[in-house]
Amino acid sequence: DDIIPIFERFVKAGVNHFVIRFWGKNYFGSIDKFATHVIPYFKEQNK
Repeated sequence: DDIIPIFERFVKAGVNHFVIRFWGKNYFGSIDKFATHVIPYFKEQNK
């Protein structure tokens, strides 16, 4: 949940490519959250 505002600041600064790495105990859970929350949020912003 905290990552969207951070990404928004980078996007406003002109960044359009990100390298994202996931690690830790909840590796697949983190990927799932990113795929279901962050990616759709930014897809909606680009419409």
